[in-house]
Amino acid sequence: SPKYTEIGDYAFSGCEKLASINFPSTLETIGDGAFHACTSLKMIVIPQSVKNIGRNAFMRCTSLGAVNMSNYQGDIPEGIFNQCTSLTTLKTNGAYTKVGQAVIPDNVTSLGSYAFYGCDKFSNMEYSEECRIIGPAAFMACTSMYSIQLSPKIEEIGHDAFAYCGNMSQYDLPDSLKYIGDRAFRGNTSLEEMTISDSVKYIGEETFSYCSSLTNVTLPDSIDAIGDYM
Repeated sequence: SPKYTEIGDYAFSGCEKLASINFPSTLETIGDGAFHACTSLKMIVIPQSVKNIGRNAFMRCTSLGAVNMSNYQGDIPEGIFNQCTSLTTLKTNGAYTKVGQAVIPDNVTSLGSYAFYGCDKFSNMEYSEECRIIGPAAFMACTSMYSIQLSPKIEEIGHDAFAYCGNMSQYDLPDSLKYIGDRAFRGNTSLEEMTISDSVKYIGEETFSYCSSLTNVTLPDSIDAIGDYM
């Protein structure tokens, strides 16, 4: 029998009745948008053989509640769970997290743009200690998230990364951080104070716009540039 190693781009996109899928143990690649808008898909298990997952692979799988990717060794790609509004459980490193909690696997060094955009059931997040880049809009509109533990090696927070995370009242930014993109914390209406790490060189435009509860921001001497309308 043939050994399937790849699911092509958009192979099952829009299969609205697809409720489950069993991946072959030989699978190595899941293409861009492969299961985009499979709105009945409830759970997925990524086999250990998978080395590459494409952009927006499970985007808008609005019934997807649980994901097991404990054996996956790659980075988290752009838009992988974008608008997966039912996602509450993510299994990494051999154990399921609590409902509403996500733990980024230890091997992950970067988190793609829009990776968890609109995943409004997640309440707290823990990062891989090796993660260095949080992509643009990675957690935008995660409206239930109230806690996040950032990697001590984070160097860059992309534009809109935590925009409209309205339950977040505090961020502990690591000393490794150098760059904060435009609108990174826009619309964090519960955010009360922020201390920017001494390592930060750049803060983008509108970083704290519409943070209506913000009363105190501490800026370091290390900053070279601050964008408009901060």
